[in-house]
Amino acid sequence: MYLKTHSLDNVNFNDDGLIYSDAFTNKTIEYLTYYRNPQLPLELLEKEFMAAVDSILNKAKVNEIVYTHIVEYLLDGFKKFGFDNVLNYIVEYYVIKDELCLDQKLTSALDRRIQQSRNFKVGNPVPNIILPDSSGSEIELNKIQTKQILIIFYASWCPHCQTLLPQIYDHYKNQKEKRVEVLAVSIDTSKTDWLNFIRNNNLDWLNVSDLTGWNGSAASDYYLYATPTLFLIDQNKKLIQNQPSIKELSSWF
Repeated sequence: MYLKTHSLDNVNFNDDGLIYSDAFTNKTIEYLTYYRNPQLPLELLEKEFMAAVDSILNKAKVNEIVYTHIVEYLLDGFKKFGFDNVLNYIVEYYVIKDELCLDQKLTSALDRRIQQSRNFKVGNPVPNIILPDSSGSEIELNKIQTKQILIIFYASWCPHCQTLLPQIYDHYKNQKEKRVEVLAVSIDTSKTDWLNFIRNNNLDWLNVSDLTGWNGSAASDYYLYATPTLFLIDQNKKLIQNQPSIKELSSWF
């Protein structure tokens, strides 16, 4: 406990000359190890890392150059190890809140994550989507008239999508009255794979795709960086919630 509390005491975060050495990165790794407990479930482990991030970055704020350097290092590291909630936490509470300008060498996926967080705030209108369904007929988001609309970006080859979409469909089909419509936007590039996924899972909600993968217009407008990505919006096409969980969705259907 002493090491966790005091290991940053003698770090001179005001010395931006140290960014050209491994001093800050090594100290960051060392500090994070005090919070790493492989016996914890992922959710609790990520909360531990968020606490560590707060300790490091609040001390680093004394020097903007050092602060930005460590933020970039943390983003790159947590991305490599797949700690998405920690990434979102850093983006929301440090990158966006403090309007940091990050190194252009960071990946495009990370840039999309940041832009999505900046542009998709609760209460903001979302971009219109006009895409063809499986028969080629255009479906337009702005013309859908239900109290809520769940937009799902997914891909047939995505393992998490393969698990999540049937679970959402169970809620969708059991609505006593249709309070929520689902607009499922596939980023597949193979029409056969897309249609097989729909048929195999009996998904008779609104299915659309331009079969252009990550480069499609809707994927770009929504700064898509991962699948599945969910947006719950109201009848005025304003965002209610970004990335709601199954438990949260169950109260809306």
